[in-house]
Amino acid sequence: ALIQAGVLEGGTQRLFFGTRCLANDGHECASIAEKTIDDWMTNLKINHHKEPLYPYDQELNPEGKLRADWLVENTLIEYAGLMNRKEYSEKISRKRLLAEKHGIELIIVTAEDILTLDKKLGKLSSYKVV
Repeated sequence: ALIQAGVLEGGTQRLFFGTRCLANDGHECASIAEKTIDDWMTNLKINHHKEPLYPYDQELNPEGKLRADWLVENTLIEYAGLMNRKEYSEKISRKRLLAEKHGIELIIVTAEDILTLDKKLGKLSSYKVV
């Protein structure tokens, strides 16, 4: 629908901090790196959901609007591609604390991890769709 509406002409849209694009399974991604991760999970038939909400927390998520990039079973996954930006890195730190406080497993993938997704996310392969 985004491509048909002309929003993702040619399948991408250049943004200030990335390129919005569609993963092979149709998930909208905010960057090529996110698409790479999503496609990796799709290729391995790992059941994943895009943009799940973190739990409400009066201190760390008072509006209940914080989202992760993916959910695989009970594991949240974040692609942290802008850690050099103070506000962004603070948000990732808050998400780490939130996950820890609520007993949620959180995997943070950095730009350096993109080339070694098998190593970083390999344990997720046990969640393959049969």
